[in-house]
Amino acid sequence: MSYEIIKSIKIKDDKVYLNSTCSNTFSINPYTGREYREFREIECSTLTDILKNKGREALDLEILKEYENGNMQRGTNKYTRALKVLHNMPEYADFSWRNRGEAYEKANELRKTTAFDELLSKALNKRLPKDKYIIKKDYFGKEIYGKKRRNSIHWDREKTKATVFRYLNEAERYIKRFEGSNTWQIEKIA
Repeated sequence: MSYEIIKSIKIKDDKVYLNSTCSNTFSINPYTGREYREFREIECSTLTDILKNKGREALDLEILKEYENGNMQRGTNKYTRALKVLHNMPEYADFSWRNRGEAYEKANELRKTTAFDELLSKALNKRLPKDKYIIKKDYFGKEIYGKKRRNSIHWDREKTKATVFRYLNEAERYIKRFEGSNTWQIEKIA
């Protein structure tokens, strides 16, 4: 499945512009022969229509739905922050498309209700918690700190280079992905 890799979302002159590229398309540099992703800023007419006809709040909900569905990914914006908040809300479990079996069918029905829109709106308006956590472990008597990678973890001696998790359960879930992580520790830094 392809998705849009978002670099930025802008609203100019009552039009919505996405600076993005498709996840499964690459351009080839004619000089080096290497593949690269070419980002382009284009107006998204469907989102512009929502903005003009339903307003900014409806637009924000629609963009967050696209992020939550996985159709839009990456970027650092209010929608990615809201997505992180949403995934850590206990009430989201009933709406998650990641459920299986009957729970999946129930979630699909619940996602069509206004309750889902209200939950998304709540996530958009809620701030990330002030608590911050990092992963560390003992390495021959010295502490080293974890930097999150896509499918691995990089260890560094500098605490400032560690990945900061905003939720304790987010750090715990990340640790569980790795074999031998039972000696790793989570440290609260703020």
